[in-house]
Amino acid sequence: MKLIFSKTLNYLYISINWVKKALLVLLTDRLSLILLAIILLINLLTWVGSYFLNTLIGDDLAVLHYNVAFGIDLVGSAKKLYLTPLLGLVVLIVNSLLGALLKNYKDRLIVIMLLSSAMLVNIFCLVALYFSYIINFS
Repeated sequence: MKLIFSKTLNYLYISINWVKKALLVLLTDRLSLILLAIILLINLLTWVGSYFLNTLIGDDLAVLHYNVAFGIDLVGSAKKLYLTPLLGLVVLIVNSLLGALLKNYKDRLIVIMLLSSAMLVNIFCLVALYFSYIINFS
């Protein structure tokens, strides 16, 4: 049992170091660094907006989703508004890790596409939060 645990820790340590080196390679590219900074700024705005909206709504029910065809189709706790920036953050982390791993193979175009798609997802999350604000307070 000790041997399996030791091997697991060893593989985890090796993989963490490998991911650190891959992320450092990703951060050496100037365009990737600019895209990451923009994405982090948009995600931070989404977190601040979710906090602001949550404090305005309080303990009441919030409209979480509105569809033009069907109207309000998702109502729940205002705490569920934090799922929107969390989704953007998860997409950012996954795409950054994939981009860092692919950067070792000199695929710069794929890295830029991954980071651009993460930026697009975060922009959509910010817009969705804005529409949640509009529908809750109109």
